[in-house]
Amino acid sequence: MKTLIVDGVNYAPFLAMYGYTVGYNKVKGPNTCTTLDGKTHDDIIAEKAVVTVSLRPLNEDNLSIILNSQSKKFVVVTYFDTKTKADKTTNMKITTPAASLILENNINTLWGNGNSGISLMIEEI
Repeated sequence: MKTLIVDGVNYAPFLAMYGYTVGYNKVKGPNTCTTLDGKTHDDIIAEKAVVTVSLRPLNEDNLSIILNSQSKKFVVVTYFDTKTKADKTTNMKITTPAASLILENNINTLWGNGNSGISLMIEEI
C-alpha cells in the first residue's frame, strides 16, 4: 500500500486497489518565449506534483473527512513520490468530483461516483 496522509489522516484505508498515479506539471517562468524562427524556448522554474487516486465507495463519515479537507486553502500531504521512490511531504490542494449516493440500506450508506468510489486530484502548490 502506498503512503497517502492528508493533514494527519491516513487515507490508505480509503484507496482502491488500483488508480494511484503521480505526474508533474511544469511551471513556466517569465522568460518563456517563441523566437523569430518559430522555436519555443521554455523557462521551466519548477515542477509541481499532481497525485491522482481512486477511492473505494465511502460511508458518510469518511466522505465528510475528504470533503472538509477539500474546502481548505491547502493541506499538508505525505505521499509516495514515484519519481524519487520515497515519501514526500508538501503543501497541496485537493479537488474532488461530486459524490453521489450509490448504496443505501439498513446496514450501510455508501457514496461514490457511478458504481465505484470518487477520484481525488491532489496538486502541489
